[in-house]
Amino acid sequence: MSFDTARRLYLVRRTVLEMLQDRGYFIDKPELDLSREDFDDRYTSKDALAINWDEMTILVQHKEDPVDQIFVFFPADPKVGVKQVKAFAERMRSDKAAKAILVTEAKLTVFARQCLSEMAPKYHVELFLQSELLVNITRHSAVPQHELLSREERAELLRRYKAGGSAPWGRAACCFSHRCALHSLLGPE
Repeated sequence: MSFDTARRLYLVRRTVLEMLQDRGYFIDKPELDLSREDFDDRYTSKDALAINWDEMTILVQHKEDPVDQIFVFFPADPKVGVKQVKAFAERMRSDKAAKAILVTEAKLTVFARQCLSEMAPKYHVELFLQSELLVNITRHSAVPQHELLSREERAELLRRYKAGGSAPWGRAACCFSHRCALHSLLGPE
């Protein structure tokens, strides 16, 4: 394991924890504030040559519904196949979690993707590449704050743009389900 790998995983894990917190899951403040040195102590081997992948796994509950749990898996193998996907599904089943996030180094194999789609009715698994989570873009200063619209606000926005209730179009696409500060400043098209 290289210094870059540990640093990369530290950044990815922190972004995942922030994402879970933003989604309303309970995240301990010490977990969010974990320093790089503490990360290395907890998640790398004593000789700092390997990551302890089992320790990297996260299981958290939603603040409003403790039954709503989500796993975050960080597979050790860069190329994730059916065997690993089935192992993750078994872990989800045993801990009664219907949701998971799978953070991989590379894309899943075709067969692993097919396996995930077959699991879809029972389990909801989101896929992310590590490279997508190096920076939390929602915390970036250039990204406007987004808030969910109420049903009334959404109906007004759809009426204002003379749009149907299905696929959004044009500049207002991000505003159909969220209130976007940037686009509210720009006004109507």
